[in-house]
Amino acid sequence: MSQSCWHGGQELVEQSTYFYINASGIPITELFMRVLVGQRPFTETELNEFLQDSDDNIFDLFPDSADPSGAGEEDVVGPGDAPPLTPGNYDPFGSTFSFVQPDPVNIDTAINQCFPMSMANSLQWLENRYRIDIPHNHTPGSFGNTLAGKLDQASMRLGGASPKGVWFAPMMTGKFKYLADNDLADSLTHQHQGRGYGQMLANGNLTSSGITSEDKGANPTFDWICEELQKGEDVELVYRHATGGHAVRIVGCGKVLGRPWLKYLHDRQQGIPNSGLETPSVWVDDIDNDGQMNFGSATREITFVMAESPTAAVREASQTPWSFSAALGNAADFLKKHAKGTITAIFGEFPFSSTETKQLISSEPGGPDITLPTTMNGVRVFVNGRLAPFFSADPTQLNVQLPYETEAGAATIVIEVNGETTAAFTINVDEVAPALFVLPVDFAAGRAIAQNFPDFSLNTPESPIEAGGTIIVYLVGIGEVTNPVPTGQAAPLGGPLSVSVHPFSATIGGQDAAVGFLGLTPGAVALGQANITVPPDLPSGDYSVIITIDGVPSNAVLISVVNNG
Repeated sequence: MSQSCWHGGQELVEQSTYFYINASGIPITELFMRVLVGQRPFTETELNEFLQDSDDNIFDLFPDSADPSGAGEEDVVGPGDAPPLTPGNYDPFGSTFSFVQPDPVNIDTAINQCFPMSMANSLQWLENRYRIDIPHNHTPGSFGNTLAGKLDQASMRLGGASPKGVWFAPMMTGKFKYLADNDLADSLTHQHQGRGYGQMLANGNLTSSGITSEDKGANPTFDWICEELQKGEDVELVYRHATGGHAVRIVGCGKVLGRPWLKYLHDRQQGIPNSGLETPSVWVDDIDNDGQMNFGSATREITFVMAESPTAAVREASQTPWSFSAALGNAADFLKKHAKGTITAIFGEFPFSSTETKQLISSEPGGPDITLPTTMNGVRVFVNGRLAPFFSADPTQLNVQLPYETEAGAATIVIEVNGETTAAFTINVDEVAPALFVLPVDFAAGRAIAQNFPDFSLNTPESPIEAGGTIIVYLVGIGEVTNPVPTGQAAPLGGPLSVSVHPFSATIGGQDAAVGFLGLTPGAVALGQANITVPPDLPSGDYSVIITIDGVPSNAVLISVVNNG
C-alpha cells in the first residue's frame, strides 16, 4: 500500500508498506486498517482528512496474485518479486561491467505458461534481430494459434482450467518439434547447461526432431550464461523455488566489484491480463554454498539454462548497415562530460555478434601489468587522430579511454568498423570532469559504487559505513596526476601513487568531508579513486556524496551511514 498524505495543508512523506496475507485458501475481500499517530489513534478530523472525507476505514481488496511457476508439474502460487539489494562478496580488485541486449520482447503469459512464453519471447526477439521467419504471431499467452500456444502444444502440455507446468525434456523436445515442423531446424544452434530437478535430463547432448542441443555442463555457471548472451544468443533460465519452478528469459548480465548479476524478463502475474510484466535484476551468488548459483535469494536455485543462436548463414544474411550515436557519455554517469583519460561509452548498432573485453583492473596485487588494445572486433576509434584504447566492444556499446594526450576543447572522433569509417564528429574535452560511478539502476537508483574501509564491503543500507569511518568511491575525469601513467596502461600497484594535481574537496550530506586520497586506483586503467572520511557527527541515514575538482562538482551519489555513538 502506498499513500501520499496531507495534513494541515502540508504534504507528508509518502509511506509504502507491503503485507503478506495468507488465509489458508479463504478469499479475503476486505481489509480493516487502523491509523495511528505515534501510539495514539487518529482523531476523527485527522482520519477523515486521511480518508479524503470518508468515514469508512474498510478497504476493498482486489485479486492480484503472483504466479511464477510452470517449470515442473507443480501448479503453485508464490511470490515473484526480486529481492532487494543485499550484502554480498565484493572484491576491491573485481571487475565492474554490464551488458544488456537491445529491444527485449515481453508480453502477457497464461497460467503456468512461463516456459513457452520465455521461448516465444526469445524467438520473437531473434526474428526482430536477425529476420528469422517465425510463422506464428507472438500475442498474449494462450493455448490457441499463437507462438506460445504452438510451443505449448509441441511440448504436449494441455490447456484447461488449471494447466500444469512441464519438465525439462518436454521443454527441449517441444521446442525442437516446433522448429522442425516450421522449417526452422537449420536456422539456429542450441546449447544447454544443468539437469533441472525432479524429472532431470540425462548427461550428454540431447537430440530430438533432428535437432541437437550441446551439453555444456551439469551445473549452470554465470560465465557461460553471460558469454552466450554477449555473443548474441538468446538465453532462457529455469530457477527452482520452495514449491515449484519458473522459466524466464535472460536479457542482461554484469558484475559489480566482482559480484555477478543477471537481468531477466517475465510475467510475474501469469493469467492476469496487463499485469506483472517486469524486467528486474538479481544477484546470482551461491548463497547456500552447495555449488549451485542462487537466483537472488537462498530459496531460488538456478537448475537449467537453454541458449539458441542464429547460424552463421543467418547472421550473414541479416547484416544491416551499422550505426552509432554521436551522444557519447562518460562510463560513470553517462553524461556528456569528458576529460583527458576518461573512460567513455559510445552507443550504436555494430555489425558483430560477439563481445570482447579487457580486464579493467589487476586481479591481485603484484599481478601482471595491463595494457589496453587499440582494436577490438575490427573496430578502431580515433580521437584527434590518436587511437583510443579499448576496455570492451559489444554489438551495442564501445568503451574506450580518451587518450591523456587529448587537448582540452573540441575533439574530433572517427569510428572505423572493418575498414568503413564514420564521418567525423566532435565532443568537448575539459581539463577535469569528475563523474562518480553508480550501481545499476535496477538494484538501487542513484547509489554509489562505494566500499566500506577496511573490509571493502559494498556500501548499502544493510551494510553502512560507521560515522567517522572511511568510504572509498570510484570516479572518472580527475584530469592530470602526479606520476603520470601512459594512455592505455594501468597505474602501478607498487611505487609512488598518481595523485590529482588539481585542488579537490568533498562533501557528505552537505558537510565538508576530508579526502585522504584522490588519484588513480593502483592496478587499474583510467579509474579514479577517492578515500573520504565520513563526518563523525552525521546521524544514521543515506547521504549524498559530491566531489569537487578544481571548482567542478561531480554528480551526487548516495551512501549509507550508521552512527552508533
